[in-house]
Amino acid sequence: MTCSKTQSNTNNNNLETYSIFWLDAEVNNEENLAAQKTLRTIINRLRVFDNPNEFMDHVRCIQKGDLTILIVSGQLGRIVVPKMQELVQVLAIYIYCYNKEANIEWSQPYSKVKAVCNKLNELIDVIRSDQKQRSRNEEVLSIDILDRSSTELDGEFLHSQLLIDVLIRMKLNEQDQNELIELLKNEYMGNNSELKLVKEFQENYNSKSSISWYTRESFVYRSLNKALRVRNIDMMFLFRTVIRDVYEQLLVNQCEKRITAYRGQIISKHELKKLKKSVGTLVSFNSFLSTSLNRKIAENFVKQSVYLCSSSDHVSVIFQIEADPLVLRDSNENNRRPFAQIDELSYFGEE
Repeated sequence: MTCSKTQSNTNNNNLETYSIFWLDAEVNNEENLAAQKTLRTIINRLRVFDNPNEFMDHVRCIQKGDLTILIVSGQLGRIVVPKMQELVQVLAIYIYCYNKEANIEWSQPYSKVKAVCNKLNELIDVIRSDQKQRSRNEEVLSIDILDRSSTELDGEFLHSQLLIDVLIRMKLNEQDQNELIELLKNEYMGNNSELKLVKEFQENYNSKSSISWYTRESFVYRSLNKALRVRNIDMMFLFRTVIRDVYEQLLVNQCEKRITAYRGQIISKHELKKLKKSVGTLVSFNSFLSTSLNRKIAENFVKQSVYLCSSSDHVSVIFQIEADPLVLRDSNENNRRPFAQIDELSYFGEE
């Protein structure tokens, strides 16, 4: 199937990685309309359908690397779930129905079906709980690997490194900041909880609060990380103030000695294979990476989320990172890729 231009544009302009697609013949009744507003406080991008073919066509056209949560009725779920189970962009499926037992029975073979609910409050609570666990450790990693076996320059690897360096050094522009705010207001229109955060960001953000904003559960982390992952240069340009401020806060608080940090992550077997092949090469993660000095925290992080693995194609891993401040120093003796313990700067502790 070929995606139409309209389908591609609609599905690919999401500022965040996650979306919800809801299929139900009565998706726009009064009760469900109220639920849609609540669901948008969990995952902002929500699309609704009452036609299974249209629903499946749009799900298939989701941008590579983006992930979607599906809500389907029991009746229409029997049609679409077998086909949606195979799609990598489908992270989880939730069945909302009247007859819970009957729908549990037919849906058991499908590992992406995470819950069968017959009450809206139950459905919303399950999705909220699951999303809280998965939001930071099941996103697709954006990794560049420098192939040292090749005699040719790796343009993609070099471009990603230079782009961040350029953004950090660019002068700030109030007009660009206003453009970012307007873009965010349009993206989160109708999502009052997120619009409240946008207003707070507009009025109170400053360079010293950059890490607090980045580590907070808000549009800053979700949209900035998405921009870094897919190399959305326009969004990275608009977010360059935050990128620069986080970088400078890390630089000021740079660890003075070698440390060992840990990160728990859910990754695909394809990503794991790619990493195993990269032993002995330069690897670059194209985002800020949150870690812990405590391995058990990283292990608990993935243990809590392992049941959310969308299929047998995913595994949980622990990254053990040996970080040395003497590596990658520039001519001014500053670390070009600084790292810091940010407990006192983070919105949360232990990072």
